[in-house]
Amino acid sequence: MPHVKLDNGLVRLDLQAEAYSDAKREGLSMSEFMEKEETTFGYDPETPAGKNLSAFERQLMANDVSIGEASFSVDDFVKASNQSKYLFPEFVNQNIYIGMNMGQLQVKLEDTHSVKTRISQGAARSVAFDIDGSDLTAKKKSKESGSKFPKATIKTQDKAVETSPVGLEIDFTYEALKRMQILKVQNIFQVFGWKLSQQITKEALRVIKNGDGNTGTEAKTSQTVANVWKYSDVVNLLLSADQGVEFTHAVVSKNFLEKMLTDETNFKQFQSMNLLEGYVKTGQVLNFFGVNWKIHPDMDDETILTWNKDVTLELYEDSAGQLVESDKFIREQIEASVISYDFAFAKLFSASCHYKTKKP
Repeated sequence: MPHVKLDNGLVRLDLQAEAYSDAKREGLSMSEFMEKEETTFGYDPETPAGKNLSAFERQLMANDVSIGEASFSVDDFVKASNQSKYLFPEFVNQNIYIGMNMGQLQVKLEDTHSVKTRISQGAARSVAFDIDGSDLTAKKKSKESGSKFPKATIKTQDKAVETSPVGLEIDFTYEALKRMQILKVQNIFQVFGWKLSQQITKEALRVIKNGDGNTGTEAKTSQTVANVWKYSDVVNLLLSADQGVEFTHAVVSKNFLEKMLTDETNFKQFQSMNLLEGYVKTGQVLNFFGVNWKIHPDMDDETILTWNKDVTLELYEDSAGQLVESDKFIREQIEASVISYDFAFAKLFSASCHYKTKKP
């Protein structure tokens, strides 16, 4: 059945199971692939019925898939039209991605990077930035002395960064899933995404701290003045970002954040009403020196890792970004299938991060 232009201006795509492999071969996400197919068939982005919707959302509408209805089940989803079952893997995929960035206080995937590169193979050589060993001081050149400006270098790293997958195995059947409300299933796969993100952000923090395997990519390190953390040690850490790339994020363990927010002897300034009121209202610790404070279960107690989100890491991911085994979902054989994310982090600029520990 060919694509069909509907009376409301939407295009109902003729999707088959092969569409997912076609998208991957072209290096597109499924939503991007659907948008390309819509455009090729003459869809007008100004069409009122589809304006401000993603291509995936337009296909849900074109196939009468009402995921917002409380009584709408998975079985209703896949039987809504002849095409709707081919949309279900992408529905799962998108909710996993949503889950990767859930929560307020814990480090999320979006906290770790601002640059994302899709690759169709398992390894890539990253491009890093350096200026005379990270000296960003602009210097006036003297004609008499013949002094030189700092040299800006953008170079390809020696060691390729290799992607590796993290994943979860599905331990339930399609029969158990199909009678569930679609809103409940949506939440389940978002939780799966959140679980995946804990593994992904753990690797991000490791690369921020220890580097990506290339020389000189480790974070700068320091210790507290005494064998106990004090407010002055935190200030010293945050002010150490003198390279024009002030820290945007800091991560600590849950226990250490609790200490910082309650220890009136060593962290009295953290008991400011503005800071605590903001935490009570939003669940976030924001704007202490303009930094977003986060926690992660794999952080050691009494350590702080800081970084600038915009310039520290580059995320490499599989070109298609497909997290589920779409063919198994379409065939309704999801038990023992895997939700996986193939990725790697590379260090862009090592002067934009710092790791501080307590003096022994």
